[in-house]
Amino acid sequence: MRRLIPALVFLLAAGSMPAVFAAEVPDLYEAEVPVFGQERAERDTAMASAFVEVLVRVSGRGALAAAPGLAEELARAPRYVEQYRYRKRTPEEMAADPAGHEQVLWIRFNARAVDRLLRRYGLPAWGRTRPVTLVWLVVDDGGQRRLIANDARHPVRRLLEQAARRRGIPVRFPLWDLQDRTRLQVSDVWANFEEPLLAASDRYQAEAVAAVRIYRGVGGGWQGRWSLYAAGRRHDWAFTGAEAAEVVGPGVDEVAEVLAARFARAEPELGEGEVTVLVRGVRTLADYDRVWRYLSGLGGVDQVQPVVLRPDRVLFRLRSRGGRLALAQAVALGDVLASPPPEPEPGATPAHANPAPAGPAPLQADLVYRLIP
Repeated sequence: MRRLIPALVFLLAAGSMPAVFAAEVPDLYEAEVPVFGQERAERDTAMASAFVEVLVRVSGRGALAAAPGLAEELARAPRYVEQYRYRKRTPEEMAADPAGHEQVLWIRFNARAVDRLLRRYGLPAWGRTRPVTLVWLVVDDGGQRRLIANDARHPVRRLLEQAARRRGIPVRFPLWDLQDRTRLQVSDVWANFEEPLLAASDRYQAEAVAAVRIYRGVGGGWQGRWSLYAAGRRHDWAFTGAEAAEVVGPGVDEVAEVLAARFARAEPELGEGEVTVLVRGVRTLADYDRVWRYLSGLGGVDQVQPVVLRPDRVLFRLRSRGGRLALAQAVALGDVLASPPPEPEPGATPAHANPAPAGPAPLQADLVYRLIP
């Protein structure tokens, strides 16, 4: 019996972070690079390229190569590799690659080694649980403006999703059902009318909302206008390029930088350490299993062990590579644990009440949460 949970007493100097809709980013420490063959020289080059991609994704910082001393580590990429393998490219992949690469090198890097490297250079190691960005995407590729809904396929959407995966940014697209259409028009997104846009976004509970307008300009080139609404602020960018990818990728990069600046903080002084977490409302074995699995799956958590079991609560001891702050940030983005209302621990005696028989000693913990039903 060794299972449990996370929670939310997220103590920062400025206050606590509100709960937000979030998603788990899979394959955070993995990357694929197209190659022509399996010679060592090409493999080492591909590993270095993949290493940069992983470091950017994990840290949330696109300009990490400028960190003093880190450039030398990029040449040692093979030392951080945990596993790699080759696969043949699909016909669709071949058709989309004018260079004609016939193979792909898949690489997985050691997560703990990557995190230690980033902390050594004062960079954050952003966990797998990350805020979701709702994307209102309108594309005009020939005189007709089309909103790309959740069930729609479009080349620009594919480019956006590929860029978001590369940066580790979860994105969602609206349903564009009757409820959306009664609150918002395509023209509202195109004109970036803030009030109806954000009102229509409320139902999705996303941490950030992006209004993206992609269209062909004079001469056949592409134009891209991006507006991001996050933490009560608006950020605007505009890009031009000969290909659609040249106005989509940079926009995703800017979104990633804004979100990373808020959610991915460097905490090199915390290092690896133990954190105790008290979870209230754990009354059944299913509750316990749910919490244990959740805590074990959080980014940066290497070990979860129950310390004290009581009829309605469990005290866990976790080993978190980022310490208490990183753990609290990850929990704050989830929907399994929440900060509890004030509650006297067993054994406490309310004022003006007759003393009750002594109960179990109150449990002390670094973080305290309640299980969300």
